[in-house]
Amino acid sequence: MLRALFPLALFLTAGQCGTPSDAGDGGTSSDGGAPTITCQNDSRVAVYAPGMSATTGGRTFVLVSSDPTPPARGVNNWTVRLLDSAGNALKDQAFDVTPFMPDHGHGSTVKATATANGDGTYAVGPLSFFMPGVWRVTFSVLQDGGTSQDAAFFFCVAG
Repeated sequence: MLRALFPLALFLTAGQCGTPSDAGDGGTSSDGGAPTITCQNDSRVAVYAPGMSATTGGRTFVLVSSDPTPPARGVNNWTVRLLDSAGNALKDQAFDVTPFMPDHGHGSTVKATATANGDGTYAVGPLSFFMPGVWRVTFSVLQDGGTSQDAAFFFCVAG
């Protein structure tokens, strides 16, 4: 019963989860309503640029593109390229994608997936950044021997 109620509870509290103080520097919205949450000055986040990369266990994830650009509140779709340690494209690899808000201790209720395009690039989505703040998107690759290696991108989703 509790397991069934958890998604509902998460939905009902999602908009109440953060405050400007735990998501970066806050200000007042232009309409005089709720504070605007920004986190551009957070030292963990990277400024989006096509071609940025994260490496783990001899594999490099290259963020080829983001829709929307830069990553923004709402549904996002990415294209990533996966390379081996020699810079060669890795086709048809399996890896997990996990969007998570480290300051809030929760992820998204929408499951993101990575689908191989057959050329070493992967369609990643939907990435549901449903609220503003710092988001970490982790790519987890299962290595030989069953250990997982993680590479992550941190972005500020303003709102």
